[in-house]
Order: sequence, then structure tokens, then C-alpha cells
Amino acid sequence: MKFGEHPFIVKLRFSFQTEKKIYLIMDYIEGGDLFNQIRKYGKFSEDVARFYSIEVILALEYLHESLNIVYRFLIIILFMIIIF
Repeated sequence: MKFGEHPFIVKLRFSFQTEKKIYLIMDYIEGGDLFNQIRKYGKFSEDVARFYSIEVILALEYLHESLNIVYRFLIIILFMIIIF
């Protein structure tokens, strides 16, 4: 399956598996995931929360409308944050 490019979706470069594990090689995202950012900084301001919410919505909209993918496994630790 070939995916297009979207600024809010991390690229999967390569994958492989062993008998017990699956490895996913993705682009490095400086800043880490959303869960650790919340643990580190505590509660986000309304503007910051709105910014990250819109990024997630746009990424999910792209997956759904452009690629016909329904993403059902939304947990906060899966979201990566790009530091500008």
C-alpha cells in the first residue's frame, strides 16, 4: 500500500520482524510524543491544545478521505510532536 505525503503523518521508511517483535523504522521526530509532553509540561494552554487537536483532525481526515482508511486506535502516546 502506498501512502501519500502529509505534514502531520510520520513516514514509515522500512519494517521487518523477528519471531517475537515487529520493527518499524520511521522518520525521527524531535520533541517526542504528546503523552510525554503533557507529563513534562503539565496542562496545555487552550491555544496549544487547539493547535494539536487540529493537527490530529487534519491527519485523520486525510487518512479517511484521501486513502479510505478508518483509524480506530487513538491513544495519546501515539501522537508525535514536531518542535519548530
